[in-house]
Amino acid sequence: MDEISRAQVRLGRALDRARAGEDRALAGRVRDEGARLVNLVFGVLGMARLHALDNRAFDQPIKDLKEALDGLIDVLGAVHMLAVENQVYINDIRIRLEGRGEIAADLGAHLKQHGVGGISWHGRLTTAQLRKMTELLVSPAPAEHPRIALQSAFAAAEITSVEFTGIHRFRMSGETEVVRKRDLVTIETRGSSMIEEAWSNLSSGRLPNPLPLRRLVTDVLDAPTEDTEYWKDPDEVDAYAAHVIRVAKLALLIGRGLGLPAGVLQDLGLAAMFHDVGYATLPRNLDSESAFMRHGDAGALALVRQKGFHEAKVRRALAALDHHRRFDDPERRPSLFGRILAIAEDYDILAQSRGAGLTPPVALERMAAEAGRIYDPVLIRLFVNALGRYPPGTLLRLSDGRLARVVRGASDIGAFDKPVVRVERQSDGTRPTQALEIDLAPSASPRVVEVIENLPSAVDDDSRATDREAIVARLPPPPPAIANEAAGFSCAGAENARPLSLGLLPKVFGEIYRRKRSGTLKLVRGNETRSVRFWNGVVVRAASNTKREQLGEVAIREGLLRPDDLARATTIVLREKKRLGLVLMELGLMSEERLGTALAAHVRCVLKEPMRWSDGCYEFEEQRPASSWSEEVAFTLSTPDLILEGVRCVEDSDVIRFLLGDLGLRLRVSREPIGREARASLGSLDEHVLSLADGRLAIRDVIATIPEDSGIVARSIYGLLCIGLVECFIL
Repeated sequence: MDEISRAQVRLGRALDRARAGEDRALAGRVRDEGARLVNLVFGVLGMARLHALDNRAFDQPIKDLKEALDGLIDVLGAVHMLAVENQVYINDIRIRLEGRGEIAADLGAHLKQHGVGGISWHGRLTTAQLRKMTELLVSPAPAEHPRIALQSAFAAAEITSVEFTGIHRFRMSGETEVVRKRDLVTIETRGSSMIEEAWSNLSSGRLPNPLPLRRLVTDVLDAPTEDTEYWKDPDEVDAYAAHVIRVAKLALLIGRGLGLPAGVLQDLGLAAMFHDVGYATLPRNLDSESAFMRHGDAGALALVRQKGFHEAKVRRALAALDHHRRFDDPERRPSLFGRILAIAEDYDILAQSRGAGLTPPVALERMAAEAGRIYDPVLIRLFVNALGRYPPGTLLRLSDGRLARVVRGASDIGAFDKPVVRVERQSDGTRPTQALEIDLAPSASPRVVEVIENLPSAVDDDSRATDREAIVARLPPPPPAIANEAAGFSCAGAENARPLSLGLLPKVFGEIYRRKRSGTLKLVRGNETRSVRFWNGVVVRAASNTKREQLGEVAIREGLLRPDDLARATTIVLREKKRLGLVLMELGLMSEERLGTALAAHVRCVLKEPMRWSDGCYEFEEQRPASSWSEEVAFTLSTPDLILEGVRCVEDSDVIRFLLGDLGLRLRVSREPIGREARASLGSLDEHVLSLADGRLAIRDVIATIPEDSGIVARSIYGLLCIGLVECFIL
């Protein structure tokens, strides 16, 4: 018996133990009490169409509804009722409505008027709140954004423990219906909103609802892996959701290789969807290194809070706990799902441009070298065999001079290094006029000459675009520390240095500004070093070891100084050890006003790149201001403006979403004495956000209220938080 066969035997025994551990009595109780709850909800909605809610006839039905709901909350922690395709589910249980099949259809139709597919109760409601809930559910729905309007109405009524899910089509495990092949773009676009919803619930302290994501896993399992679009991220899917779905696909690839049964593959895919949820539950002010160290434990704790009756919950929790645990951990061997997800997630991060940025073959080679130490040797072998020598996404140069990207591996293991590719550049550098795929397995096909890292610009003008950003999938924001670790980044010699991630630097600047700190902020990435001096929270100086970012070079580019004048001034600077700005004024080459303009441009130039860094490190050294520092304030540059400019550099809405943290926190105008300077460059959107920051609305409500792109509104809120004009709080 080989290693894989032995692993399958061990897995079978584990599954037998899991099945024996299911609480069938509890499942039956949920089914019975769930049916009662559904009947009562249906009944009070029907009565409300005929009678006023203050009618005494409602007293007993409302009392019964409260009793049924309280009982299920005691059992489940949170109750998720979904009306789907003429069926009703309470959490993972299909409710049997004997002889009353029309209830599910009518209830689903009624909820659909509000754009709602289900109701989640995250806590008990009073009888008065249940009456109000009934009133709002039978009220006419607006034509536009009915679900948002309904949720806002509940928030206005201070019923915050009720949440509404959108309308989805679900197929539960065990059903025998034939499922049509779904368009991958549609599946993943719809799945993106489900993942965002799950993240928001957990970040708000609510219990996880696995049901919507289980449907997404089912669709991914049904999608044919031989489809050349299977490994491509649709443009409509956000970065974090794309990462989660990729990790799920990679994990399922390993699960299929192990021969896991369909039900366990479902559980594995769902565990992949929830593997990084620990980040959603951690405090917002936690630095990225601490967040990385703690997110596994936090995710497991969040997932086990879901009361239930199926071993799948335990598998999900163990997967979240173990997905960064080494295979050779001396304390204990990580769980099977944890070992699978360790491979899937690390590969996705290593092969992404915002992670280590390695080519897929190099990422596989590095991981395979750690078999038996970091990774399970059996699983990593299965993974390499499944992906092939050139995994999907690899960019190749062919023997005929064309550049092509791998879209799927070979169908035959004997053609391990001969995948199916799509031509991206002709031999003359132009784009192909139509999609052209080539199977490299036949002997007459071109050979692979080399793996190349970036797609060069084509000869035609319309293709002269950025390389890596245009062709490499995006890495999500939640695990910034992993990306630094994968890239081998080190802040050696900087004892107190902390890792940087995209969008973090404006927050660091904001803390220094609001606390009126004085000292030097050091920024390091590889061989690049920059420093920014603050005096009472205000930027007074910046420096860089990059030649094009030095004051003289910036002044020349800005048309404020001639090259020969810079050379003359530099000679004096080196000889007399003076500051360049002082020498330029002494020589009459710049007035004080002109120098101030140059210094402001210089600071912006030095900070432009670090504001976009997704790696590197920073360290702030507190210093007592010297008398000479006042001489450096020769220009007017608003520090809040610099912070807001840095926030606007973060174009990825998922990064902003991660940085905001808990969207359930309420937003109010800050009590800090920030003053007028912080409002110097606010736009109309920023002012709109400020007008809504009255302490009554949560962050998510502010985002939903403003009729702008949600990512742009979220970025505005993050900028205002960084400069201290607004603050978050919990009631």
